[in-house]
Amino acid sequence: MSLVSRQHADNAPLDVIMVTYDNPLYLAGSMKSILATWTWYPFRLIVVNNGAPENIPSVAPDSQAQIVVLHQKSNLGWEGGLKAGLEFSDAPFVLFANDDIVVPNASRYWARNLLWPFRNRQLGAIGPTSNFVAGLQNISMQPTYQYFPVTYLIGFFMMVRRSALDEVGGIDCGLPGGDDIDLSMRLRQAGYTLMVRNDLFIFHHGEVTGRAVHGDKWNSTDMSERTNNALIAKHGLKPWFHTLGSQGEPTTWALHNVTQRENETCAGWVSPEGTRVLDMGCGERLTVPWAIGVDQYFEGDVTPWRHKSKAQIVADIFRPMPMFEDDSADCIVGRHVLEHCIDIVTVLREWTRILKSGGKLVVASPNEEIVDGVPLDVTHLHGLTPNSMRTMAEAAGLRQVAYTPDCGNQLSFVSVYEKP
Repeated sequence: MSLVSRQHADNAPLDVIMVTYDNPLYLAGSMKSILATWTWYPFRLIVVNNGAPENIPSVAPDSQAQIVVLHQKSNLGWEGGLKAGLEFSDAPFVLFANDDIVVPNASRYWARNLLWPFRNRQLGAIGPTSNFVAGLQNISMQPTYQYFPVTYLIGFFMMVRRSALDEVGGIDCGLPGGDDIDLSMRLRQAGYTLMVRNDLFIFHHGEVTGRAVHGDKWNSTDMSERTNNALIAKHGLKPWFHTLGSQGEPTTWALHNVTQRENETCAGWVSPEGTRVLDMGCGERLTVPWAIGVDQYFEGDVTPWRHKSKAQIVADIFRPMPMFEDDSADCIVGRHVLEHCIDIVTVLREWTRILKSGGKLVVASPNEEIVDGVPLDVTHLHGLTPNSMRTMAEAAGLRQVAYTPDCGNQLSFVSVYEKP
């Protein structure tokens, strides 16, 4: 393993930066596959050893590549390791590569295929498809054309124009697990495009690099929550949500957070124990323990979403429900239900019939003012806003008595209506 000077040989256009921490087995495979499949251009592979014992495997390049090893005194995290590599690098293009990737022989022209599109000066970054990656880079989700634009790229194998990277401020080391999303957002905000090369596949073992560098906290719920909160604080909720949601990523963390806060908000408006509460479309969770679950699946049945239904009464909640008498319920709850309905006003009129005078309807729904067309669920037929929901409730004979806009960072809202 030779250490070479900072100056590139033959004006090589590319530096490959690979951060590693005590991961010699996977690292050897990654280095060999990159070095063996490179053709066309000379380049430099910069391996950043993040404070681990100096057990970097000796790999002889089969190409014009040069190998540099940067030994750090401590574990800087993946983001800090990238930053150290970038401080050493002087190439006009940089590839961030995890130490758990494998370049298959069919992708041996990866460098040419990724560098070629940068003829478009608006291109800020590009990446391949893979087996273990989020969003549209995943091989199971890709479109059929050769190139396609995306709202974010994953940093496991991500080539970046260095001038664009410097223009937007480089890598943010305060966002472990979210630095690639953050960089993608900043590049797009600066007017650059992000692309995926559909005909290029890189195998990714997945999470080996993150767990080696960050330990057991990598990809934990706590880490994900902190990272996403930091991204939202930095960029705003709507840009963050659209960056992930526009690529089919369901923003699981956000929706889980919403659900928890919605449950608390909805439960606070439900009539007390001993009253008759109907939980329409209850799914696997009742809003309060004393609610009567109403859904199309029997209690205990496994639904198509692999949840166990809590319904005690099986009914189509979007059609007339003669099993319920007029003025027979003290409270009706509909959490994430009405956006699935074709004729919301007709359904609300039926629920109003069932409510007692003075009874309350508690509704929770994604807020279209924030979601703004991002497809959360293919079964959503309507995008509801607080105002549109209020208009339809009033048309059904209800009046609004409360409104809570801040459920899970405003991704959804809760409205409460009363039957006069």
